[in-house]
Amino acid sequence: MNATTFWKSEANASLRQTIENIFWYFLLFLMAGVTIFPFLWIFFTSFKGPTDAIYSVPPQLIPHQPTFDNYVRVWNLLPVAGFFWIVSCGSRQVVLNLLIHFACGIPFAKMKFPGRDGDFLFAPGNIYRAAPAHIYPQLCDGCQCVSLL
Repeated sequence: MNATTFWKSEANASLRQTIENIFWYFLLFLMAGVTIFPFLWIFFTSFKGPTDAIYSVPPQLIPHQPTFDNYVRVWNLLPVAGFFWIVSCGSRQVVLNLLIHFACGIPFAKMKFPGRDGDFLFAPGNIYRAAPAHIYPQLCDGCQCVSLL
């Protein structure tokens, strides 16, 4: 029995599948670790105090004396509350756009009416149907968000 016949037999097909799965899970786990490590590094570095070494060999991931002073200093120096307000303004506009565009897209997906295909093709994004989604944030407070920067 040669190697090709061994791997092609039905009895060893599950073994081959298991080895292949282990390989792919190991590769994905390795890629996830490489992807997540910089975010962990930044997160743990934000808790380091003035006495903790940021650049050291070997790298010190977890600080010896964790502190929240860095967060307090950033909160006092920057208008962080304004940033949250800007995110809330943008989030409201995104949600409103999604709701109105979804409501405008349902007739194209579920209904048959004369001119449907032409209307869908010649109106890119059907922006004219979702005008309220663009006007509402400007009427309320969408323009005031920019002044908070």
